Amino acid sequence: MLSTIAYLQNQGAVTSPVSKMSRNETGFYQGISKISEYLFHLGNECRRGQFEVAQNTFLDMQQHWQRLDVLINSMPDSSIQKNYWPSDSLQILEKHLNEIYLCEDQEKYPFEILKEINRISSKVEHIQDLKICRRTF
Repeated sequence: MLSTIAYLQNQGAVTSPVSKMSRNETGFYQGISKISEYLFHLGNECRRGQFEVAQNTFLDMQQHWQRLDVLINSMPDSSIQKNYWPSDSLQILEKHLNEIYLCEDQEKYPFEILKEINRISSKVEHIQDLKICRRTF
């Protein structure tokens, strides 16, 4: 059962408490959540052997991450910038996705791709954890 406040919030009649984060920070953390979602889908597509779909998902994620690069440079808070991981860091994953088309040994690369996705996911989770720390203090 929906509470009255939750119902009114859904209708736009009541706003949530004011966040301590700026509009850019909120957009940044929403973007990080979207990247986490892309990584989840990318991993599933690679596990299923859908490498063409995975390539498209990767390109969408890369474009989204590049937008975050621009956004992070417009933010004055150095603590966020200090822990940020730029889109250039996706080069290894991009290399593995491109090599899967060139290599006959497709058994090796899905493992390498999944390993790289897990590495990137852990970095993204670390950034998301910083958001939780910022809210509590």
